[in-house]
Amino acid sequence: MICNCSVDCHYINKGYIVREIMSYYFEVWLKGFAKDYLRGISDKDEEVYHPHVTLVRPFSLINDEKIVRKKIVDFCGNIKHPISFYLEGRNDFDGKYSHVPVFEDGALRRFDDGLEDLIRGDVELVKKIDAVKKFHATVSDEDVDFDCPRIDQYMLRLTGIRNERIWFSYDFVTGDVLDRGMSLDKGRWDYTLKKFGKMNV
Repeated sequence: MICNCSVDCHYINKGYIVREIMSYYFEVWLKGFAKDYLRGISDKDEEVYHPHVTLVRPFSLINDEKIVRKKIVDFCGNIKHPISFYLEGRNDFDGKYSHVPVFEDGALRRFDDGLEDLIRGDVELVKKIDAVKKFHATVSDEDVDFDCPRIDQYMLRLTGIRNERIWFSYDFVTGDVLDRGMSLDKGRWDYTLKKFGKMNV
């Protein structure tokens, strides 16, 4: 079982079998140099491996999906500027699942905590396995050697995953809510990047 497109590798490594019951989660997809670099050092199939950072513990729905989605969209709409973070170095989980650690100034963690708190009564979250969540981007299911240079990133979009397919994305640059087709549309992504380049962040 791999972490990409299913559930966070940290939960798998700790023995939690969550694929069948926890079918929702959120990702920040890495783009540009970060995406190319991680693909270059990964031993995963490039056709299925998409470098990302997972936010919010995997969950299943208790309340109506439309209600949960609206809460998430409204929450994201309160974020006025894309949140920054950076990738650097190397780590692993108990000798497996080599990954690049994610560092941030507190804004990403506040967003993650806030989103979990928001949906807590509407979903069943998988049990916490660490007192402090370790943000990371998985590179391999095995123990591989690398040393990632610092790569600065911004959370331009939050992508919701449902049953291993895109549920929807929220674009923090345009304020748009995107369905699967829109989320994968290269023209829309290019427009997001162009508009982001003009922002004062």
